[in-house]
Amino acid sequence: MKSYSAGYYSHIRFDLLSLLPKGATIDAALDIGCGAGVTGELLKKQYGAQFVIGLEMDADAAEAARRRLDQVITGSAEQEDLPFAAAQFDLIVMGDVLEHLIDPWRALARFATYLKPQGILLCSIPNVQHWRTPLQLFRGRWEYTAGGTLDRTHLRFFTRRSIKAMFRDAGLKIIHLHSKMGIESRVLNYLTFKRLNGLFAYQYLILASKER
Repeated sequence: MKSYSAGYYSHIRFDLLSLLPKGATIDAALDIGCGAGVTGELLKKQYGAQFVIGLEMDADAAEAARRRLDQVITGSAEQEDLPFAAAQFDLIVMGDVLEHLIDPWRALARFATYLKPQGILLCSIPNVQHWRTPLQLFRGRWEYTAGGTLDRTHLRFFTRRSIKAMFRDAGLKIIHLHSKMGIESRVLNYLTFKRLNGLFAYQYLILASKER
């Protein structure tokens, strides 16, 4: 995991929060990988969240988050002794978390149990099918970087199809799956009638609920 830096851990996830349904009631929220707590703080100030818990591996970032959130737990999303109860949260946020885990399938299924029956989950996952990655592979290269799809801290890689399968297996229904792409890619995606969406999207944003 990256060591603490104010810039890396203080990025507000406006993109994820924009997927929240209008008028959503958030009594209790969990921000997994909360960083310095800036996204959770915005949940409280602008989205009416009453109580926000953060979970963060980096001790320094977690300490910064304690100044913004109601409670912060320092630890991994995969550790077994997390103090959460079934159906505890109205909202769970997982911004660029799953790709860092050893077993993201098990983790997602586990966190789904912490959602209330009407609860929702926001998640972002990089798309390994984005054209830059297969182009590198075609050239015989698979070079990890300090950020992006091939961030050297990424342990798992996903496409749109495998994301859908992971959420389905976790008992979650995807309500909205948004493709993030640059301006040029959006134009090319439009010109190709969205048939090559998987090559142009560098990240997917997901709004999901529990299957009922």
